[in-house]
Amino acid sequence: MLNRTLHYAESSKRYYPVLRQITGSISGAILMAQLDYWFARYEDGFYKYLQPCEDCREGDSWGEELGFSPSEFNTAFKKIGIKYKSKSDFDDAGQKFINNGKEYLYASYHNKVTGQTFYYRNHELVDKKLSE
Repeated sequence: MLNRTLHYAESSKRYYPVLRQITGSISGAILMAQLDYWFARYEDGFYKYLQPCEDCREGDSWGEELGFSPSEFNTAFKKIGIKYKSKSDFDDAGQKFINNGKEYLYASYHNKVTGQTFYYRNHELVDKKLSE
């Protein structure tokens, strides 16, 4: 277990104060840094589970990776991302990163059957915010 914990510590999980200015919270900044760690590897999107489960591999959940409770994760994501209830809602959205006139850094949708949540990055907006 210690080796797994040390592995996560090396996986870019850091707090960058500048990200707090973008996200409005420390937990949002931590989540944004970790999302971008994964988007550096999977720029077209990736999936994660919210918490460990029987069907997922060790390390496939935000709960394991960040130690966030579901409530903490949802609060952090709400500051930087838009959540869709299903893939069809996501697919039907004309502008996937905009809701009620607000543009978000990330978007996600939840697959109720598999329990996976898929994440997408608003590359243009994130890159713009990071360069400011």
